[in-house]
Amino acid sequence: RTRVRRTSTAASPAAECGQSGANSLSERLMLIPAIRKDSTTGYKNVTFNRSKNKFQAEVQDGGKRIFLGCFDTAKGAATAYARSEYGRA
Repeated sequence: RTRVRRTSTAASPAAECGQSGANSLSERLMLIPAIRKDSTTGYKNVTFNRSKNKFQAEVQDGGKRIFLGCFDTAKGAATAYARSEYGRA
């Protein structure tokens, strides 16, 4: 499995890995709630990685999984997803 990282000027996953990434900009972003009712994080494309004890934001684009970063909070991961080109649907 190949992982491709796409970065934008809004969020750098490598720089934010392990940090919450939430700031005043997140108040203006629309955080996308989970579609599934049994979601444990409450946000779309945000999962909890038990081995790292962190929340991850991942999306699938054309059958490829794209890792957006790992964060201390679910809200930080959801903010990274909302800032990405995939969260603007």
